[in-house]
Amino acid sequence: MTYATFKPCCYRLKDTLKDTMLSNPEKHQESVEEQKIFEDIVNGVVFDVEPDDINSVDEDVKD
Repeated sequence: MTYATFKPCCYRLKDTLKDTMLSNPEKHQESVEEQKIFEDIVNGVVFDVEPDDINSVDEDVKD
């Protein structure tokens, strides 16, 4: 039963991982978001925020 339910998930993951910058750099089509992130890294863009401006996505995380 586990194999039957897990197998489709594995195929979707395999298909998704075929088109990444690391796995297929020659044929990967960058999204606008990926291009922006890469340009920011190359240009040394730093996002400076105050600690109070950071929102936790995990309700279990406490200071």
